[in-house]
Amino acid sequence: MQKTSPQAWAWLLIRMLMAVMFIESAIDKSLHWHFYLQETTQQGIPFPALALAMAIAVEVLGSIALLTRFQLPLAALMLAGYVFVLNFFYFDFWNLSGQEAIGLRKEFLKNLAVVAGLLAFILVHRRDQQQDTI
Repeated sequence: MQKTSPQAWAWLLIRMLMAVMFIESAIDKSLHWHFYLQETTQQGIPFPALALAMAIAVEVLGSIALLTRFQLPLAALMLAGYVFVLNFFYFDFWNLSGQEAIGLRKEFLKNLAVVAGLLAFILVHRRDQQQDTI
């Protein structure tokens, strides 16, 4: 049996840290359904109840895939697309000014960094399949 490399442990930790964000979000949406349904409606997202249910499913299934590496490229792409699209609904800083615009712009840019991190999973997945990883 080969020894697992430090890089493999690092990627496991990175996947866990990314998954925690989505798991927490799914739990919060589930526990506070009515609040998030109202927020989703106010943001103008079509079919808000269906969209909210789908968001929870994407976050849970995506997190499981990140942790287990099951269909990792597809899951990472799905989560990246989800975060990217919602970014435009929730953080439309270009429609505001002052401190509110600054805060939303920072959140928007942080989410773009999350998208970049998810896309990085796709790039390293093939390499990881060729090595002894966890």
